[in-house]
Amino acid sequence: MKKITLIAAMDKNRVIGFQGSLPWRLMSELQHFKEKTLGKPVIMGRKTFESLGGKTLVGREIRVVSHRGLSLEAALQSKCEAPELMIAGGGEIFRAALPFATHMILSTVEGEYPGDVFFPDFLASEWNLDREEPREGFCVRYYSRR
Repeated sequence: MKKITLIAAMDKNRVIGFQGSLPWRLMSELQHFKEKTLGKPVIMGRKTFESLGGKTLVGREIRVVSHRGLSLEAALQSKCEAPELMIAGGGEIFRAALPFATHMILSTVEGEYPGDVFFPDFLASEWNLDREEPREGFCVRYYSRR
């Protein structure tokens, strides 16, 4: 079974985006995202892809999901040799992918930010909190499905 991991950074109110971009600039969290996704296929929605300027991420195969193009189900089922698929948002994609996810890597940044996109609620009873890594400006929590 392929590992499907949701990876997101959010504030304590689950804000993940505001007006088409991240509401914070935290280089160490962006570096963490790069480390965790490097060499892996990354699935994201069209709006998230456009927020990157429509550019690919070096060292990662990007699969862009949209209503008119590639579906999430097709992106998850497409053949690839990678043992892990990374789901990188946005909010609609996270909500749709949550039932398929086997793991989550969730960074909680310090502070509260304005937002118009949120990480979905999930049932804690369905997930094991495997470990926490406090870092400067954020804390990373690693989850696996029970």
